[in-house]
Amino acid sequence: MPTLEESLLELKEETKSHVTFGEVVNLLKGRGFPIFLILFSFPFCLPIQIPGMSTPFGIALMFMGLRLAFGKKMWWPKSWLKKEVPSESLNKIIDSSLNVVRKMERWIKPRFVFLSQNEKMHRLHGLLVTFLAFFLALPLPIPFTNMMSAFPIIFLGIGMLEDDGVFIIIAYAWALLTAGFYIGLFFAGRHFL
Repeated sequence: MPTLEESLLELKEETKSHVTFGEVVNLLKGRGFPIFLILFSFPFCLPIQIPGMSTPFGIALMFMGLRLAFGKKMWWPKSWLKKEVPSESLNKIIDSSLNVVRKMERWIKPRFVFLSQNEKMHRLHGLLVTFLAFFLALPLPIPFTNMMSAFPIIFLGIGMLEDDGVFIIIAYAWALLTAGFYIGLFFAGRHFL
């Protein structure tokens, strides 16, 4: 399977003009869930975010998480496949992702591969994505809540794509912090912040 950097470079090369989401899916065929987890989560790790985008992206990630949890193949509704993806926005996401990946590549290597290649673990990963994506989809007017949910999904995606169990462990540890954050927010409200 191509590395994350190779996948992103190929996607950038092929999407120089407006493309549909279906065309992006075809270009990334064979990379499976991890590359989509990364691409759908990455916009929420940037300092400047587009208001109102977390809900549709969160719902899409929940959909992916559930399919992964139940051992289903990648599948998208036809209405989604026909939607146009502005190449400028997509390329910004790809460029930002590439910058991060290149800085992190010295730490990414196959380790604890049973965490990324075990089918039972994949189901657990899917439930984790669904859990995190639920919070990402909530339209909360609180800064950085999207980042709390998006970062562990990205680490999980990198770990699965690169067979790096350390990144998967980091994703689960971060998810525990995220759960603690939302529990504190739920019970203590503004006083927690």
